[in-house]
Amino acid sequence: MQRMRQTNKRRSAEKMSCVSSRSPEAGMNEENEESLRGPAPAAVAADCRRFAHAARLESINRFSSTTMAAPLSSDNLRRLTLLRVAALAAALTFTGLAVPVLGILPSLPVLFGLCGLWALFALGVWLRQRRHAVGEREACIHLSIDGLLLTAWLAFSGGVANPLTALYLLPVAAAAALLPPTFAWAMAGLSSIAYGLLWLVAMPITVEDANRVAELHLLGMGLTFVLSALLIVGIVGRMGAALRERDRRLAAARERALVDERIVALGSLAAGAAHALGTPLNTMTLLAEEIAANAPAAGTLGEDAQDLRLQVERCRDIVSGLLEEANVSSARNRPETLEAWMTRLLRHFRHRRPETLPVLDIPPELACRRALPEPTLSQALNDLLNNATDASADQVRLRLELRGDELIFRIQDGGPGFSAEALRHAGRTPYSGKTHGMGLGLFLTRATAERLGGRLELRNLNPGAEACLRLPLSTLLTPP
Repeated sequence: MQRMRQTNKRRSAEKMSCVSSRSPEAGMNEENEESLRGPAPAAVAADCRRFAHAARLESINRFSSTTMAAPLSSDNLRRLTLLRVAALAAALTFTGLAVPVLGILPSLPVLFGLCGLWALFALGVWLRQRRHAVGEREACIHLSIDGLLLTAWLAFSGGVANPLTALYLLPVAAAAALLPPTFAWAMAGLSSIAYGLLWLVAMPITVEDANRVAELHLLGMGLTFVLSALLIVGIVGRMGAALRERDRRLAAARERALVDERIVALGSLAAGAAHALGTPLNTMTLLAEEIAANAPAAGTLGEDAQDLRLQVERCRDIVSGLLEEANVSSARNRPETLEAWMTRLLRHFRHRRPETLPVLDIPPELACRRALPEPTLSQALNDLLNNATDASADQVRLRLELRGDELIFRIQDGGPGFSAEALRHAGRTPYSGKTHGMGLGLFLTRATAERLGGRLELRNLNPGAEACLRLPLSTLLTPP
């Protein structure tokens, strides 16, 4: 130990002197040594930070694109068109049947002209919806014009005495279901003002048979009520269901954004760790080499130093592997068969965990299918295999299945299985049932599965446990 301390002091002094006077040859030798040792931890850290920054931007863009005020969907625009056509059909029916019965013949040209203008407006809106996206403000303007045309038609057909005044509720209900509260209240106010104006500007109707008018009015009110109820339930109800579905997707997007933020934070920590571990690993490598060189020929000290050096090199490989994980685009450009990908993955895993020998079970129809290797998926499978090895090193199996449009990865073990608390928390938050575990493996695996459009499922077998990754075929497999 005294010799090691003296060696460290001498090495520190040499390093200080090298800082003040360094020859070009020494710099070239150090560069060659670093190239043999692999990418520098600083470069790995920089790549990890860039990868974390890209993940943060992807999360923000995905969340903002979901939460921004988007145009109305084509389904909702189609339902608005159906409401407009239904109101126009009711007005035409009243004009063609009730007005002649009531004897309001002088108003027929004006009423039919207003219906024609309304039909042209509906056609123009429909054509515009087919070519351009319609936003909330424009939809509110369209509904307001519908209300003005309805007011003009009612003014020449009895005003507030016309049973079709209940049609004012349709644009109000549509605005309440589709538009923000400001626009919905604006539509309610405009409809109320228009209804009030009918008391002032409506053309009075004078007929001789008052009983006949009362009967027709009651009949019209009943038909209008039934029509309004059917339209509100059948169309506005569907609009509300579509909005609830949108809210559900927004909530899912917010949850994904929060998970992505946590992953970005972990990536930043990994970048800092990669940078910080560089100096200790270099020091440990030099110490291991010096111990091995000064150890007696007969003894276990040299063997221990060699084992220490191997473990340090393994740590260096792990740190250098961060660079490969960050360089996602290069791996995606090299398709390979599923069998080759899984065989390579298991070979690297056995190198890390030599105490286990996982069994690969892949059907022949899947073995030859070509896929784009996803580095984050490889890491997720490594984490699941590592958990299975911790539970039962001699009974680990990786099975691949093709079911419908899903590619399924099943990692099975013969261990004690998951506890109830593990099934409830694992993958959703960093949780671990191990003594020294941090619970990041399942958390990152679940995040990777959701990012690829799939899901992670955990269940207990009898005996053992199974972790199942379900991913869409379009995410990984290339066309045959």
